[in-house]
Amino acid sequence: MFAKDNRKLSDQRRHIKELYSTITKALKEKRAHKLFLTGEEGTETFNREMKAYEIQLRESGYSEDYITQSVSDRKMNYYGNS
Repeated sequence: MFAKDNRKLSDQRRHIKELYSTITKALKEKRAHKLFLTGEEGTETFNREMKAYEIQLRESGYSEDYITQSVSDRKMNYYGNS
């Protein structure tokens, strides 16, 4: 029983470290305001920003491969991979 509880604490510590890392990174990159966007509002904002970024890349004349890779990278680094 003690080992089970101890493992839970380990998972909690790992989760806290991940959250702390995400928040710290967002603060350094001046995008912490995006951490507050959740639910439908967050999803709509995320989709709108990704679409605008994709359109911007297309208008700049980049290749489809570059656009796909760039949008994918932007999605992964949007605000903590969530």
